[in-house]
Amino acid sequence: KGNITARYQFDLGDNKAFVQGSVVSQDGTRSFLTTVDFGNVGPTKGFLTFDYSAGISFGRFDVEAYIQNAFDKRGILTRNTVCSTTFCGPFARNYPIKPQIFGLKIGTDF
Repeated sequence: KGNITARYQFDLGDNKAFVQGSVVSQDGTRSFLTTVDFGNVGPTKGFLTFDYSAGISFGRFDVEAYIQNAFDKRGILTRNTVCSTTFCGPFARNYPIKPQIFGLKIGTDF
């Protein structure tokens, strides 16, 4: 698992601005220690996501636009079962990453 973030800050007139990009990668994971349970449920697949943001500060106000998981990749962080697969069977629950999210943040200093 790893991530890389690049951020560039600059002056835009009298205001401070930035653009930022991040890449998050996770290879396939093994959720169970025992060979039997792992064999019943199996590994997760690897995934790669991209996040972007840009913002500006002027006076007491900050405005930022962002998008997380820009290409709406449907990765699975991990999987597990309610109990041992020898008792409960190979029915795993998947824990997905967040879907694509975008928004606008507006803030101020008091």
